[in-house]
Amino acid sequence: MIKKTLLLEKVNKLLKSFRYASIYRRLRLPLKDFQDFKRLPLTDKDILRNVRPNPKAAPFRITATSGTTESRLLILQPKACYERHVARVSETYAACGIRPGDTCLNLCAYELNGGGSIMEEAFRRLGVTVIPFGIIRTRPQMLEAIAIIKRFKPSVINSYTNQLYGVLEQLKNGHSVNKCIVNGEPLFAGYKRNIEKYFGVRIYNNYGSMEFSGFAMTAGRPKESMKLFDEGLFIEILKDDGETAEQGKGRIIITDLENLCVPLIRYCLGDRVELKYEKGEGRLTVFGRTNDSILIDGEIFSKREILESLQEILARPDFFLVIGKNPRSYKDTLVLHLRPSHAAKQKEIFKRWNVARKAGDLLRIRLSSVAVPKNSTGKFQHIIDARPHD
Repeated sequence: MIKKTLLLEKVNKLLKSFRYASIYRRLRLPLKDFQDFKRLPLTDKDILRNVRPNPKAAPFRITATSGTTESRLLILQPKACYERHVARVSETYAACGIRPGDTCLNLCAYELNGGGSIMEEAFRRLGVTVIPFGIIRTRPQMLEAIAIIKRFKPSVINSYTNQLYGVLEQLKNGHSVNKCIVNGEPLFAGYKRNIEKYFGVRIYNNYGSMEFSGFAMTAGRPKESMKLFDEGLFIEILKDDGETAEQGKGRIIITDLENLCVPLIRYCLGDRVELKYEKGEGRLTVFGRTNDSILIDGEIFSKREILESLQEILARPDFFLVIGKNPRSYKDTLVLHLRPSHAAKQKEIFKRWNVARKAGDLLRIRLSSVAVPKNSTGKFQHIIDARPHD
């Protein structure tokens, strides 16, 4: 965690660069203490779209957030910022045991909002040979990637979560891959362990964003939370009561202390996380997007938290939840739909759910093998679907 004096020094430098922007124009600079920093406005993509880049800071690299051509947000980086991002990503890879001499098949996109190029550079600086394949979108591309693995025998695959299983399932056993780094939505702990067991690989969840690159990685067992690599960043948590803190559970807020091109100052990334510091080391648990949150008895949970709790009880995913959104009382309800074969576990589910969540009165259980129910207009209701799909 950065010292407060250094934080203020860097933030004052940033604010001086963005003094032309209306959201910072009336600030009295320099900021004198940490409370001044905490009074700075929070920003998001919509606000950032209305702030033009700093005309005096020449960009070295341009990337973009996800979205369509019309809605994506361009992120400009000066050289010092780019170098810091690459160094941070290299640190996360080194924490996975990536070493000089490894060969990595990079299945991440090289498009403007893909991140593949900065990942490749981070690997190369560790002495890793990179095969720059890019994202798999078609079956012929999948078969081509499999052929490359069989011929060149990479020890590492860098991939998005949604394409990793398809690659490993095609490879079966006897392949050269021993480590897989997954980007995007983190794999559930149980699913991650099963893939490792079935395919003989170690899987590492990588967390980051196009605005800040990677800055957290699962590193070392038995902990499934991610080790934080925050050099060049200042991270805050916006708690459910509206206050900000340097650790705890809530929305993640990040300040990029190196980017003098665009003002990523107290930027709300849109994810719900929990941040803890243990012996000076930051550990990050990612629950999912803030928009996926559910309010239960006045406490906010993410769909991911609820799904993982039920998966632990039921041992394998074979159910779906219907969420009853109640905007008037702000108290959502959950109906758990189980197959009849799970009937004997109903009491156990209630008991363990009450211990874990203390919200059993908001959970209902129905035995059903029918399709996901629709509302009166024929649309799908809010659901969390954990059933296996063909």
